[in-house]
Amino acid sequence: MRFRKATCYPMLILLGSMLGMGLGVGLIYYAFSILIGPLQEKFGWESSQIMDAPLIWVFVMALTLVPVGKVNDRYGPRFVMSAGALLAAAGLVGLGFMQTLWHFRLANVVLAFGITGVSQPVCMGAVARWFYKYRGWALGCTIAGGAVGAFAASRLWPILLRSYGIRGVYLACAGFATFVLFPYVLAFMRRAPEDYGLRPFGATETPADTRKAPAREQEGLTSVEARHTANYWLIMVYTLCANLAYNAVAMHFVPIFESGGLSREAASHMLGYTILLSFVGKVTGGLIADYVNTKRFLALAHVGYTAASASLLLAGAEWQLAFFVVVWGLSLGFSAGAYGALAPELFGTRELSTILSQFFILQVIGSGVGPKISAYIYDTTQSYAVAYMLAAGLYAVTVVLALLVQPRFLGPTKRRRAAQPDTVALESQTAASRQ
Repeated sequence: MRFRKATCYPMLILLGSMLGMGLGVGLIYYAFSILIGPLQEKFGWESSQIMDAPLIWVFVMALTLVPVGKVNDRYGPRFVMSAGALLAAAGLVGLGFMQTLWHFRLANVVLAFGITGVSQPVCMGAVARWFYKYRGWALGCTIAGGAVGAFAASRLWPILLRSYGIRGVYLACAGFATFVLFPYVLAFMRRAPEDYGLRPFGATETPADTRKAPAREQEGLTSVEARHTANYWLIMVYTLCANLAYNAVAMHFVPIFESGGLSREAASHMLGYTILLSFVGKVTGGLIADYVNTKRFLALAHVGYTAASASLLLAGAEWQLAFFVVVWGLSLGFSAGAYGALAPELFGTRELSTILSQFFILQVIGSGVGPKISAYIYDTTQSYAVAYMLAAGLYAVTVVLALLVQPRFLGPTKRRRAAQPDTVALESQTAASRQ
């Protein structure tokens, strides 16, 4: 198939990647908290048993993401994402017809293999090859696809739960994977523009030239060199603390809002508003980080996280819920954009993917363990208060860790600004010379 629309086709790749993120991150991961209450009511399971699902997801992803990434690099997202969509659909159908706890666990194993195929590294890898000048914006939009899916779930799942129950929700997700994502991936997703004689969006080089990275983009550390820096270990600890804190709260959003006096449907809507604000933050966060001190921007986002987590202890106050939704939502978006922009400043781009994959292990540990800790606390105390305090404390630690890192490889915009003479100092020198 010959593609002639060099300008439009990257947008089709971007849309397909957003659809993949919408399924794996939005409809399945972010929106999972909407189903906690209905699962408890239908099957009588404890919260800690239901939280086996995210633990299974991250365990399977930790084992399979590296080989899946290699297959994606070699054969492209058309193969990986289509297989992921079908496996996810199979797992979702299994969840729709489950009867026992072991059915629930087994179906989530199948689902985990599916969402690995449409996971963030796969989708972002596809977009990165098709965009050059506007790559940061495109990657931010890719991540924001998960927020779009979660917002849609916050509006649609309560309606489906009232009419068709849990089975209706799972089968609707399976239908999206089978009849929307799968055919779209087969029709449009491709590995790289050079394979079809095209250029990445925004590039001015010829297709042959785009295969050669500019010399400046090769600046950076190897993964071995990175492990000998303080930045590496600071980010390691930061990644674990941030993901433990985030998932201890985020995977229980709807039960938390319900415990604050909202109905289940209203709590689902509040989740949607939170995710909608994160969409705004993710799209703009990367752009902001290009022009400000990135580590301070990341630390400020985590100050917001700390304040929002602590505010949950004041549930019932008139201002508390609105404060949490606005501050948490924007902090979620800004921190994602800032973290993505900070990593190349710390380690360069020479072996950035290899370095980030090492951090991913701690990310998935936090994603699986955080919800289990909160569930255990709730089952033991019938309150999330201790979980809120734990999350706020961990976020306070991440603020310090973010401020301690020392960027070494500035991006092109900051490099140009750093090369410009200090106007104030220049004026002072001029005045002194006149005297």
